[in-house]
Amino acid sequence: MVKERASREKSRENQPQDYAAAHLAALLESTQDLIWSVDLNHRLVTFNKGLSDAFARRYDANMAAGITPRDLLLPENAAVFPPLYEKALREGPCSAEYRLSDGFYLELTFNPIIQDGQKVGVSVFGKDVTEQKSAKEALRRTAEQYLEIFEFAPEAIFRITEEGKTLAINPAGAKLLGYDSPGEAISVLDDWSHQVWFDPAERAAFIEVLEQQGETRSAARQFRRKDGTLFWGILSERKICGPDGKTLYYQGFMEDVTEQKTLGVDLSAKVRELHVLSEMNEALLHAKTEEELLTEYCRIVVEVGGYRMAWVGFAEEGPEKRILPVAYYGHEDGYLKVANRTWADTERGQGAAARCIRTGEITVVRDFAADPTTAVWREEGAKRGYMSCIAIPFRQFEGEKACLTAYGVRVSRWTDAERRLMNQVGSALGFGISTLRTALAKAHYQESLSVSLEQTIQVIAETVEKRDPYTAGHQRRVADLCAAIAGKLGLSSERMQGLRLAAGIHDLGKIGIPSEILAKPGSLTENQYNLLKEHAQLGYEIVKNVQFPWPIAQMILQHHERLDGSGYPQGLKADEIFLESRILAVADVVEAMSSHRPYRPARGIKVALDEVLSKSGTLYDSEAVQACVNLFRREGYQFPRQ
Repeated sequence: MVKERASREKSRENQPQDYAAAHLAALLESTQDLIWSVDLNHRLVTFNKGLSDAFARRYDANMAAGITPRDLLLPENAAVFPPLYEKALREGPCSAEYRLSDGFYLELTFNPIIQDGQKVGVSVFGKDVTEQKSAKEALRRTAEQYLEIFEFAPEAIFRITEEGKTLAINPAGAKLLGYDSPGEAISVLDDWSHQVWFDPAERAAFIEVLEQQGETRSAARQFRRKDGTLFWGILSERKICGPDGKTLYYQGFMEDVTEQKTLGVDLSAKVRELHVLSEMNEALLHAKTEEELLTEYCRIVVEVGGYRMAWVGFAEEGPEKRILPVAYYGHEDGYLKVANRTWADTERGQGAAARCIRTGEITVVRDFAADPTTAVWREEGAKRGYMSCIAIPFRQFEGEKACLTAYGVRVSRWTDAERRLMNQVGSALGFGISTLRTALAKAHYQESLSVSLEQTIQVIAETVEKRDPYTAGHQRRVADLCAAIAGKLGLSSERMQGLRLAAGIHDLGKIGIPSEILAKPGSLTENQYNLLKEHAQLGYEIVKNVQFPWPIAQMILQHHERLDGSGYPQGLKADEIFLESRILAVADVVEAMSSHRPYRPARGIKVALDEVLSKSGTLYDSEAVQACVNLFRREGYQFPRQ
């Protein structure tokens, strides 16, 4: 009885120790981490299930007490552990990274085991850090890639504060803004609103949208370089915030679109000039009297040219030398009666119209409110919103002196393009009056205007080719082949002329396609190709309001349509497509395939002709195809040299 009681008391004394040991053992066995201990001879004493499973899985080895690293690992791998065991015994806790043969990484922690004040072994805790290691490596590679993109990107990349101070900028950005290096740009640019943006108010509006939406992209805007010169650019920025949601900085990109913008402005001027000339041609064909013709010309200048008011005055040779208004259009509101013009060299004879009649030259007033020559009419002009004016003498007109005066709604620089347009208007005015007075002059004017139309169209074609140098001459060669095919098909000379003009600008819409897509040496992505396909619609939009004697806008729109409906942009079929457009489609494909392109070498005439023959009747008009093939193979046709 006494012995049994003593046994129970001893069991109760050992119970807390056994209870803790059981929990510790369960904890060691439940973790996926690797845990083991070795004695002073580096022999395994204890280990958990995580370690035994790992070695069984990776090395097909069974763990057992008493073994050493040499019993499990290759010599070069086993040699790693003894120095670390000894270091832990000698210096205390230490850590090391160990790479397993299958590419996994372990972070190992070595701790000395102390019993009764003596070091009796080493415990090791191993944690799988492969994912963390991979994440760090991926982050490092990403950082390197970003740095490479930042340094070598052709676009300007920058980082600035809310106040406009430059935090970082790449070499392309520094160059675009006129600085010798990123370092110089960073040190100098501390106020983008005034140092970079031409209009600080535009910057303020841009930042307001950026703060609201988190990111934004500007339209083409003017920016300033270090030396003060201006350029056109498109800006994209993102707001980068901290954990508290407050803005840390703005990350942005800037693209230089000066060339594209300049070409676009020049093209717009050419199209506007063409529009005015074509409208004047229509007016001449339908006018019955001089007053009707001149009033219609004033309307065209106002509505197409974009002016506030225009009037035509003839000079009287009497003693008062009055300028007699004979036609006007626009917001006149009694101005001509109040103005009481004279072309005598007096105070009232210093206006633009008077000086124009006296000198026979185009005369301009840049700022109606500030020019001293307009003092007599300044108040009346201001009431009607006249801010500037230009007077054009009638050209090609004998026997009388006359001019057209147009008033603008803003202060104007009167660019070369505007003066050129007005010079054309002056010629048209003179021709128009002479035409009504002389039947012979009417025929001559139409021929002259036709030449002007063709010349303007040629200038537009050359403008497009400046954007796409790899296809320089493409439109001219296609136009020549179109005319030859049309001749074989028996089209009238009038229809042939319309087709030649349309073919000469059929790729006009490429002015709106980014140059990097037009000149890309490799294959286009799906998005890039879809963007390129928009050129037919863009070309149509540019010329649709110009009144040609032929459906040129529709020919341009349809030149990528196919007989089976697989073309674009409308998916038209067969007879839904103009015959001229079907001819243009054949000529366009043959010339393009036989010529060099940035993404492939020239394929030659034989391959091009075989291609259209194989698709004759399905994609391409069979008569146009046969006429084209006969031209090359039977009649020895060759594209004209540039």
